[in-house]
Amino acid sequence: MSRPIKRFDWKTLEEYFDKTELRESSKTSIETRIRKILNDVFGRKDYSINELKKSPQKVCDYISKGWDIRRHSTKKTYLFAMTHLYKALNVKYDCITKQLKETMELAEAERAGEMNEKTKEKFNKVNFKELKEKAKKEENPDLRLVYWLYSAMPPLRGNEWRGTRVVANEKKGKDSENFVALKEKKLIVNKSKTSETHGKKVIDLPTEVVNELKKYVASKEHDILFDDYSASTFTKMLNKNLGFSIHALRKRYVSEHFDKMTPKERVELARTMGHTIQTAMLDYKKPIEVVSDEED
Repeated sequence: MSRPIKRFDWKTLEEYFDKTELRESSKTSIETRIRKILNDVFGRKDYSINELKKSPQKVCDYISKGWDIRRHSTKKTYLFAMTHLYKALNVKYDCITKQLKETMELAEAERAGEMNEKTKEKFNKVNFKELKEKAKKEENPDLRLVYWLYSAMPPLRGNEWRGTRVVANEKKGKDSENFVALKEKKLIVNKSKTSETHGKKVIDLPTEVVNELKKYVASKEHDILFDDYSASTFTKMLNKNLGFSIHALRKRYVSEHFDKMTPKERVELARTMGHTIQTAMLDYKKPIEVVSDEED
């Protein structure tokens, strides 16, 4: 009499996750990627333990050769996700490790390469002078402030501004929030996408931005910036009214300023924008197409 086939139970992965320090969002992303690859490789949504223990080479071959996804950065995230499955199963995955190392190198080279046509189109739309002109003419308080924030200083991620409190001076700010200290003309970012890596940021604000912040608060009769928006609706509002993504705008800013800066200024810009010099060089700095007046 043959033994019953032991099916894989996703609780095995959950129990493994409980022993790690991964955030809940990371656990969800990793499990989603694992499910996607296994479904593609096996063509179904249930698997035996034995199948999975024998699957590292199949998975490696599929991601590296059989998958129709071209970007190495995407392949890297899926290979990395699969390492967690095999750790949970206590299975050797040398082929995955080897392919992951190679794919990481290819992803780095990919990051340093030229932009694809879609990205280039968005990048070329960014014009800081036009944004500043819009800011001067705009009457809607939200839009006017957005145009100033993204034309008069290094562009921050949207959610470093949304929910930020405006206070008279640093003493009135709290470490649990982001706040603008008007007297000192500083933005203190305590919470951001990269705060765990880069820590608290103290950013000097141009006088024209400080003046606009004062006008905004006066018009709203409260001290919170863009308080009417959720994270997603704020991003949609930015993209719609700017005409391009914040990511494209950040790339353009670095590309226009980086070569003119001293090493110290480059480090300060990277710190302000919340990334490393390596990220600035690989992800953000791109060639700018110069169009002569005759070609306009």
